[in-house]
Amino acid sequence: MEYMYTKYPLHLKISTGKIHKAQNNQTQIHMESIYHIETDLECKVLHYGTELCIATPGHDVSITLRKGRHKLTFISTENAQDQYTIFYEVPENDFEDCIEVKLWEICRSRLIKEGKLVDLGLSVLWASCNLGATKPEEFGDYYAWGETEPKKVYDSDTYKWYDGDKSNKYCYSGVKKILDQEDDAATVKCGRNWRMPTHTEWKDLIEKCSWVSTTQNGVECYKVTGPNGNSVFFPAAGLRLGSDISEIGFLGAYWSSYLGTGWSSSGCTITAWGVNFSYSGVSMFKDLRQRGRSLRPVAV
Repeated sequence: MEYMYTKYPLHLKISTGKIHKAQNNQTQIHMESIYHIETDLECKVLHYGTELCIATPGHDVSITLRKGRHKLTFISTENAQDQYTIFYEVPENDFEDCIEVKLWEICRSRLIKEGKLVDLGLSVLWASCNLGATKPEEFGDYYAWGETEPKKVYDSDTYKWYDGDKSNKYCYSGVKKILDQEDDAATVKCGRNWRMPTHTEWKDLIEKCSWVSTTQNGVECYKVTGPNGNSVFFPAAGLRLGSDISEIGFLGAYWSSYLGTGWSSSGCTITAWGVNFSYSGVSMFKDLRQRGRSLRPVAV
């Protein structure tokens, strides 16, 4: 557990107060200060060990504190190892301010120590496994581009964003070129600090790292070593076409978050960018969006 001490907030905002009814029916005002909790991970907020509330990223949650010294503990709801405590000194009653909670830095450090995140010396951290896998050599799940659940059949009939409807937000040129968070399977499955790699991040991985064909526990993989000497494995999991899985052990096929070019007769963009690797090498590749490919999350 980490401990911090802070004397008082740097920025004071507006005044406020709470009105309580006294036993003699006279109205008394017990002034308190309001603190809004801004957090980067969902967490429990404890005051001297007593839970006050659950704070969620992007939602306004506030607590009230009176003048004096307070012990506040913030514990991630996903993993209780990710927590820290501050001793907070409120100098006066009757003001309003924010407490910024940064649990992701603690979580990220733990994931690196556990080997679940790998720092390759690039702009983002790379997950050590495919989405849906628990070991580097496991294939994990397959996803159509922009869908957040695996399925049994991967074709145009089952594809969420390929129906020729002009209201389809990923279908027409100039509307959207990068997946929104709600359509990014890595964000949906892992949380707001995770996402699918961009086209640029894949290019960095290809151009700034060494790629060596190898096996990991008997599975055909590429070992990718970054500028700092750290490595990750990418299994050749093949891809899903219709209800079939093809080219297992020969092809690695991974999505980026970036829409491709290429048009159907209806004018709909039918491809997205990804990466392909095989015995012949590794390169950026545009594929039909309805096909099932592997996902490798990144974190920032």
